[in-house]
Amino acid sequence: MNIGERTGERDGEDPPLWCGGDGMWRDIWPAKTPPVACKVVVYRKGHSRGYVGIAYWDFYAQYTYKGDLNHMWGRGGPNMLAKCAEALALRKAFPNELSGLYTTEEMAQAENPSPPPKPKAKARPRAKKKKVEQEVIDVMSPEEAAEWQAKAETLVISLKDAPDSDSLRELARQCNEFPKGSPERKLVMEVYYQQKAELETEEMEGAL
Repeated sequence: MNIGERTGERDGEDPPLWCGGDGMWRDIWPAKTPPVACKVVVYRKGHSRGYVGIAYWDFYAQYTYKGDLNHMWGRGGPNMLAKCAEALALRKAFPNELSGLYTTEEMAQAENPSPPPKPKAKARPRAKKKKVEQEVIDVMSPEEAAEWQAKAETLVISLKDAPDSDSLRELARQCNEFPKGSPERKLVMEVYYQQKAELETEEMEGAL
């Protein structure tokens, strides 16, 4: 995110720190098992304190359909997690410039494939249900589609402005109102999970 540098106010950052299940922060991660989280502190000129970004492995790691880490996360998972933590810290330090902007490393998890369904004796009814849901979307009138799109845009703004996790959970109920399989539902759910991670990070930092 070069926008922070373009302002001329970026004042460096601390090297990334990783922690495991013991909660101890370390400046290197030689273990073969992945870290639980990574922390980066970014500094802005004229601000007395740094801005902390904490990224959690379970939220950002990207997997293949087989359930294995993909090529990038398998080879350099700790470094990939550090990039996500840096992006979180930069958005806190430069909210006006970077609000709503996400790095490739952050958004890749949104494309994580769902695990393939286990074989069932009655698989046909499930496939039929999926087809019915798709038909509902296909027959939606332009007016209905425009209405859902407007609702999604309004909900996205509310999700991003949610002050705490409780408020976010209340708004999450509205996500289920969108038609299954619709792009509007996918959009609001992605924004919900992104905001959920950021609020949990802020609440954890406040508890430290």
